[in-house]
Amino acid sequence: MVREIILQSVYFLAFFYQLNCQSSLTRQQERNAYFLNLINDIPGPEYLLLTDYELQDVLKINEMNETFLICNNTNIKYKMWKLRCKYTELSLYIMYHMKFVIINRNVINSKELKKFKDILHRMISIFYYTFSHIKEGIWLTSITINALIDRKISPQEIKFDYITFKITEICRICFKYNNLPYLPELYKNNSYLSTIYEISKQLKLYSGYYPNTFNEIYQYEDVSHIYSFFWDNIQRFEIFIPPTTMFPTYDKTHIKKIYDRVRNSWKNDYFELLFYTKAIKKNLLLVTYYSLVRHSIYLIDCFIKDINSINSNSEYFFKLFKIPLNIINEIGVFTDETFYSPFQNFLNYMKNDRIINLDNLIKYTSKVLDCLNTLAINFNIPTFDFNSFRNDASIVNPFNHSIAENQLNLFTIELQKYFECVKISMAPVDFTILKIFMLNVNIER
Repeated sequence: MVREIILQSVYFLAFFYQLNCQSSLTRQQERNAYFLNLINDIPGPEYLLLTDYELQDVLKINEMNETFLICNNTNIKYKMWKLRCKYTELSLYIMYHMKFVIINRNVINSKELKKFKDILHRMISIFYYTFSHIKEGIWLTSITINALIDRKISPQEIKFDYITFKITEICRICFKYNNLPYLPELYKNNSYLSTIYEISKQLKLYSGYYPNTFNEIYQYEDVSHIYSFFWDNIQRFEIFIPPTTMFPTYDKTHIKKIYDRVRNSWKNDYFELLFYTKAIKKNLLLVTYYSLVRHSIYLIDCFIKDINSINSNSEYFFKLFKIPLNIINEIGVFTDETFYSPFQNFLNYMKNDRIINLDNLIKYTSKVLDCLNTLAINFNIPTFDFNSFRNDASIVNPFNHSIAENQLNLFTIELQKYFECVKISMAPVDFTILKIFMLNVNIER
């Protein structure tokens, strides 16, 4: 329980810092307000309802505080804990029912699977909407149902004993802390459909048994299907490889190795996906740092070839230096790196005009180059130095202001196109839902 509180606190602070960098705090405050106005409609013990006075007080804090954490309120926090536990119990009965169907060799009803998927994705959506921790059992059940629907796993490959044991352990902890009034029953060889539907209706997860106002917080069904891009991407890992013209020395060995590992092992451990998504993230950062170094070294050449002109017109230099600022910021938000060093520092150099002379620019470039080389070693590609970039013919051409600006814009356009390709290839999954998924993992991924 203590670990869960710490993890959530760290996650929330990080996320809201990210939102600040994203300039979308107003939208998040609107989401908070929408959820707060529904909080008493979400099923839960009566003593966890907010009075009108409490609700108005929390709404006022949210309006005034851009970094307001919705689950800091004691009633909301305990309500969400109990909701997680009740959702976990419901997940157990879904797994019980699937076990019954498969043991008795009954035909798996596709309509029932679709209903289970909708119920589970609505569970995940409500926690994605509030950026809260989701219990491991809910994830295990949801991915299993998704895999069955998408025919990525056979009924015989489902690890029923492992999954139901994990869920039962969570339910025992919930019972211990009074977040469940009783322990769920043990498996019996019968259908659990009536139990599933009854609980789903009570929890307002079943279609037709919740108000239309819940559609806003249940809208993230696609994002909840975190394996969709891994299963459905026809080009597999190759879609994340940068163009040769952009990154001539890139070697796909590392990301291919990770992809092959996850492809062969995910059925035994759903959290293996995190190894692949971590590799995608590092791969994007590798390409980003490569582009930044190329950009900076081109500017160094500009300094050397026309140092008097640039020194006398610092605003023009800042304009050139900041050309990739927007795309770098987008990548930082997408990867959750905006609030971490060294990425945060590189971003701040551009935002705050910290590069004021050639020496500053060289030091900045050296730091980015160090990060690039750290990732290069990880990806089994040759490391870089200044000369390897300065040997580029486009950089050693005689200096011309318009040519320089056009070239730097081309570098940025290349990075923008690659980033869009990565985003599209991972869609609808994002690193926010993956971070929520990762909170269940006890080892470093």
